[in-house]
Amino acid sequence: MAAGKAQQAGDGVRVDLTPPVTRIQSPTRDARYLLRQPVRADWWAFDRLSGLESAEASAPSGEPLDTGTPGFHTLWVFARDRAGNTARVEVDYQVICIVETVLPSGFFLDRLLPPEERVMAGRFRCGLGILSVSRSLSPFGSRIASAR
Repeated sequence: MAAGKAQQAGDGVRVDLTPPVTRIQSPTRDARYLLRQPVRADWWAFDRLSGLESAEASAPSGEPLDTGTPGFHTLWVFARDRAGNTARVEVDYQVICIVETVLPSGFFLDRLLPPEERVMAGRFRCGLGILSVSRSLSPFGSRIASAR
């Protein structure tokens, strides 16, 4: 393993020539999470030869990842050993919203409404909340039916 490579210098001194070993367990590469889904960062770093001097990351291990905004995100970890060697690893993940559509409702008492008067409806599931939206195909426009 590269983390243990050393070179013998004069007077019996060992010189560490390898970077620290750094791994990210969570999130996994290209993972997809719902908006506000609770996910914890899980990473570690070590250096067997000279020892780890420092390790920092965009989210501390065991703490929540940023899932508060949709889009692409990166968890990075940077480690330095006591010999000055460094290592950096990154894992990209995506925060998404799921849109579920519902068939239009088009009945009015005893007759079928023409298409221009029907109501389109849908639910947007983003993380832990559901937003129901209805959109009228008539000139009256859209409205939010309920938010839970």
